[in-house]
Amino acid sequence: MEHELTWLRSHVIRCLEDAFSKPPELDGDGDPAFRQGTAAVFVTCHGAGFPAVRVWAVAVTGVRSSAKLLREINDVNARTQTAHVYYDNSLVYVEQALHAYGVDEETIGQAVVAVSAVANDIGSLTAMTFGGDTPYPADIEDVDAHDEAA
Repeated sequence: MEHELTWLRSHVIRCLEDAFSKPPELDGDGDPAFRQGTAAVFVTCHGAGFPAVRVWAVAVTGVRSSAKLLREINDVNARTQTAHVYYDNSLVYVEQALHAYGVDEETIGQAVVAVSAVANDIGSLTAMTFGGDTPYPADIEDVDAHDEAA
């Protein structure tokens, strides 16, 4: 099992490098971890049950659960195509799981883009509406570029 996870992690890192034309940074566990806008994005390999790759992001930290927050998360889930959103222990997560044998440059790239897009779309507004913070602040340059495009 451990040998399979080692192979899978190596394969995922190579696919991410091919998808984004640069090697990903790795966290303390050796898993890819990076910033995408205001979101903290991670890619984790699992072998329990069946081998899978979990692409996930933290969209909001330090937020309190409420019926309104959970309704908002449910509404977001109803609109997303491949990623799903959930609340756990003061964090709002966005996630997409891939079967390990289906991971390639295209599928991992799509998962990272989908997860980070949803996390960025909901992060700042959710934090402002329900309290909490995004893992990373919005860049002033991103705000200026958005204002210029409008």
